[in-house]
Amino acid sequence: MFCINCGKKISESVTYCTECGKSISPETEVRTSQNPNLEL
Repeated sequence: MFCINCGKKISESVTYCTECGKSISPETEVRTSQNPNLEL
């Protein structure tokens, strides 16, 4: 999946982006490799 804040590819098991520090919660809609063009 990809961080919704910076677009960096991140592991699905992390709770925050290691690039920008944005919190990634299960409720947060994220762009996945199956749908990288998801409009947010």
